[in-house]
Amino acid sequence: MTAFHTVKASIKEHGNWLVIMKPSKFTDRLELGQCMSILEDSEVVNGFNFYPFYNKDRAEGITLGNDYAESSVIFKSKKEICRLYTSGLFGHRFACQEDI
Repeated sequence: MTAFHTVKASIKEHGNWLVIMKPSKFTDRLELGQCMSILEDSEVVNGFNFYPFYNKDRAEGITLGNDYAESSVIFKSKKEICRLYTSGLFGHRFACQEDI
């Protein structure tokens, strides 16, 4: 079982959210490097809250698959996974921190 699937199983033990976003119009596929850059550059910071959260200190903070870039993390009360596919589809699942 990969780290991504281990974190996903851990998230499902709690109340959780699944956020799916997709392009309104599909034109061209992204390159894998673009997916990774978009995940890194799209992080929203609000005080000490990051969305989506990924661990920049770990070598496996963002990993590449065949057609996606993904991140999985368990850090204190944060349990999150996210994937951005070359099609532009983005999925983010995270545990409700109040339930951890």
